[in-house]
Amino acid sequence: MLICLNPRAGFGRSARRWTRVQPQLSDIGDYIVEETGQGFGAALARHLQRGERFIVAAGGDGTVHQVVNCLLALPEQERTDVCFGALALGSSNDFHQPRDASRVLGGVYSRIERERAVAHNVVQCVWGNGGGRRVEHFIANASLGVVADGNRVYDRGRGLVALLKRISIDLAIGYSAVSTLFRAPNRRLRIAVDGTWSEHVVSNLGVLLNPYFAGGLRYDTPIDVGGPTMCVHLCENMSRWRKVRTFAALARGKFRGLPGTRTWWCQSLRLEADEPFVLEMDGELREMTSVEMTLKKGALLVCQ
Repeated sequence: MLICLNPRAGFGRSARRWTRVQPQLSDIGDYIVEETGQGFGAALARHLQRGERFIVAAGGDGTVHQVVNCLLALPEQERTDVCFGALALGSSNDFHQPRDASRVLGGVYSRIERERAVAHNVVQCVWGNGGGRRVEHFIANASLGVVADGNRVYDRGRGLVALLKRISIDLAIGYSAVSTLFRAPNRRLRIAVDGTWSEHVVSNLGVLLNPYFAGGLRYDTPIDVGGPTMCVHLCENMSRWRKVRTFAALARGKFRGLPGTRTWWCQSLRLEADEPFVLEMDGELREMTSVEMTLKKGALLVCQ
């Protein structure tokens, strides 16, 4: 087992959580550790060439994102027998939702039972911002609008957010979310769902392979991680107070039927805008003017 460790995740709390997990891992079996960061992709490729086939991301959602994208860069025939798992050492850890007490290891949630691995969908994103095209994948969810803008406030960690991070990650996330609800603008986007175009004024848009997002929010949508479609939830042209009411409902796991919302199930989604927007993918932020998302069915074997 290769542990891909990010000791900087969770505003530095990852390293302390890792020390609690290590003794438990020793009881499970042999493992080696490789820190993420600069040069990690090449190091992971070397481990795979030596025969390692069980790869575990130890960090937050950003660490999951980094490791998954390294694995998806492999030729398909090279990753067919690779199994991916994770240890929740970060902040929100949406990838580990819904949380299962039977998966706690050393005080943190884990997904490292290979016998419970399933073929898991990912979504490929080809995006651009006037300077060429990039390809990335996400395995949990993506968003733009309120959620992405709130993540940007949290990620920048300025002023009161920086202070709250030192006291409580949950408080910092909550403050970032609430402040963004009153400040985030609606954006005019052109949206193609499986090739059919329409124009919308977007308050928030979520693309789901997992209904949980932003730590404590969730959609009431049943998701099949190996199913034939991805789920897209749109909040359209909402006032500030409508946004507040909608996200208060999401904190209770309610979404279907709310005013100003709609849902699509699709295999491809394209977004275009005249002005740059921020897209959040598994907690990672990218600025772009267009993105084409395509479902990659059963692309990676993932521990549940």
